[in-house]
Amino acid sequence: MKAECAHWVAAQLEDVRLPGRVPGVRRAGRGNVFARLKGTDTSRGALLIHGHLDVVPAEPAEWSVHPYPGAIEDGYVWGRGAVDMKDMSA
Repeated sequence: MKAECAHWVAAQLEDVRLPGRVPGVRRAGRGNVFARLKGTDTSRGALLIHGHLDVVPAEPAEWSVHPYPGAIEDGYVWGRGAVDMKDMSA
């Protein structure tokens, strides 16, 4: 994820009083965000929720359904970003 995006996500978390941190950037221009919401019952296990914000090129010729319009086929939304964990980030 771009470092600018990581800082934006951290700011959104801060707005809902869930401090996010952006550790040192290892690769130029890229960053991660970590946030922790502590539970009240320490005897129970933890739950990890993760997502990613980076994107990869989408060449329409390499798709069976065009990647950009968000087509609905067979009861599913098909397109770039439709099924690649952006929902967890949102």
